[in-house]
Amino acid sequence: MDSQYFKDLFRKYYDKEFDRYNIIENIYNTENININPGNNIYINKFYINSENLNIIINNQNKAILYNEFIVNKNVNINFLLDNNKEIYIYNLYNIYSNINSKFDEKIYNKNKAVIISRIYIPHNSENSDARLNQIVYDENGISILLPILDVFNKKSRGFHGSKTLKLNNKEIEYLNYLSLSKEDIKNILIKEFLKI
Repeated sequence: MDSQYFKDLFRKYYDKEFDRYNIIENIYNTENININPGNNIYINKFYINSENLNIIINNQNKAILYNEFIVNKNVNINFLLDNNKEIYIYNLYNIYSNINSKFDEKIYNKNKAVIISRIYIPHNSENSDARLNQIVYDENGISILLPILDVFNKKSRGFHGSKTLKLNNKEIEYLNYLSLSKEDIKNILIKEFLKI
């Protein structure tokens, strides 16, 4: 992958600043992964070795992440993003044959997040079932989710669902009535939302 790939991928959102970023490649094969990106472009490859994969990204910098998941066994992937700065993420779930997997993406966004998530089931991957669930909690942020379902085998299926959470004024008033301050409400939501 070169920088032109990322320019094409995020052409609507691309910033010239990214031309100065380093490209850092990582390979992961463990069950629990914490990522704290710097001002760089990251190419991350995840090999599945267990039934659960937990990824926590705590973003404090402007960054781009390309994440490729090699899904060659049944797995539940929990992808949690706590975003404080501008971030652009492309998640590719590359599905093999005879796979039944679920991918949960939870995004707690306080800035700008663009997330393109693609389930890719090629022609030769039969009898597979892949589900992508995205939940965003926006706290004065801008979230753009672009799901892509590329299922090229008629014996396989892909699904996508997404939801954006935001408390309305009535809900906040009710919680205030229960003696919860705005800060209490926020802390409870964050704690529960970012649970694996």
